[in-house]
Amino acid sequence: MLEELIHYSKRWNETTTTEDAERTFYLNFKNLLPDICKEEAPLSLPAPSSDKLISVVNFLTEHFQTKHSAAVIAEQFGISERTLSRLFQKELGMGMLQFLKVLKLIKALEWFDEGISNVSEVVYRLGYESVSTFSNTSMKYWDTGPRFTFKIENKCMP
Repeated sequence: MLEELIHYSKRWNETTTTEDAERTFYLNFKNLLPDICKEEAPLSLPAPSSDKLISVVNFLTEHFQTKHSAAVIAEQFGISERTLSRLFQKELGMGMLQFLKVLKLIKALEWFDEGISNVSEVVYRLGYESVSTFSNTSMKYWDTGPRFTFKIENKCMP
C-alpha cells in the first residue's frame, strides 16, 4: 500500500492546483506508517572526521538546495576531485551526490515533522524541479518496499 501511495505522488507536478489532495495524501501516509512499520530503518548520515571533509559537509549542509558538482566543490576546497571522492567513501561510506540525496530526504522529513504538509513546497524548497523527481529519488533510496520507518527523535515518522 505504501508503494502505491508513493507511486500516486509521482503524478503531481507544478501544475497541481489543489493542495487538499496533497495534504490528504501526506496525512494518510503519516497515519498509515505506524500501522505498517514492522522494522525500523533509521535514516541518518555518518559524521566526517577529517577537518577538510567537515568543512565540505558543513558547506553542503548549508547549501543543499543548490545543485553541486564534485569538480566545483573540490576546486572550492582546494583538493582534487579524486581526493574528494576518496574522503567521502572512506569517512562516510558514500559518494558526495548520495550524501546530498540522503541529506535532502532527511531535511524533507524534518519539514514534514515541523508541520509543513504541502508536498510541493517541501520538494521545491529542497531544490527539486518536480514532485515526481523527488518521488523517484525516494523510491530509489527505499527500494525495500513498504516495510520501513524513519526514526526521528524516537518517533516513527514519514
